[in-house]
Amino acid sequence: MSGTNTPSTAGAGFGPVPPHGALRSAPPWAWPLLLVVGLGAGLFVPLLGISLVALLAADLAVAVVAQRRSARESAH
Repeated sequence: MSGTNTPSTAGAGFGPVPPHGALRSAPPWAWPLLLVVGLGAGLFVPLLGISLVALLAADLAVAVVAQRRSARESAH
């Protein structure tokens, strides 16, 4: 590969890149479906990030408490 971002290699992991204007050729019944899927992804992807941050914060809190307990027990 030459490293250039050509249409044949840009989306190599997910198949070829659609040509410009491909959405215009979509059937009219697909437009609301695409809108709903896009809005759903826009709403739920950030929620996944928020839950991941909450999980990491809880894990960090448990680790800090465990470290303090072990330090306290070794001091006595």
